[in-house]
Amino acid sequence: ASQYAGWAVKPEGYFAMGSGPLRAIARVEEPLYARLGYGEPASGRGVLVLKTRASPGPAVAAWLAAKSGVSTDRLTLLAAPTATPAAGVQISARVVETAMHKLLELGFDVTKVRTGFGTAPIAPVAQSDLRATGRTNDCILYGGFVHLTVEAEDDDLAALVPKVPSSASRDYGTPFYDVFKRYDGDFYKIDP
Repeated sequence: ASQYAGWAVKPEGYFAMGSGPLRAIARVEEPLYARLGYGEPASGRGVLVLKTRASPGPAVAAWLAAKSGVSTDRLTLLAAPTATPAAGVQISARVVETAMHKLLELGFDVTKVRTGFGTAPIAPVAQSDLRATGRTNDCILYGGFVHLTVEAEDDDLAALVPKVPSSASRDYGTPFYDVFKRYDGDFYKIDP
């Protein structure tokens, strides 16, 4: 749950999407963490990856410290625009997390997942962050492979399995760049 890039880091005058252990320490989506029964232990240190073109300054660090309870001198913040090799690697590495998110959205108890591994190609760097969002997500949706081992009843799995692949989405086959624009850049409106 901590690797999901769903934390809108937006102190005044700044915006980034954050992922990493600090997200779980802060429990910014309390209902999600309560549903999963998950949280990162408060170790006094925090790491967050920020998807942005703007370097996080002291005001951003202070905002994150206030949200997480981790002091600014114990924060490690990494920032990279989407249209960079670093972000491309990080996004493709989320292929298993993307599958877990879809299972959760379909109502499956993800605590029944015992193991998972996956692969996805790394997108070539695009000329803009918006185009990179399209390319990186296309790599996961159309080039990604995930294998999950679950402990569940066969009948439950028989109903679930046809709904899981990206090919089950109403938007399947459309480049993610076009899908993202269709939904006004709102990931939460997109059919998982």
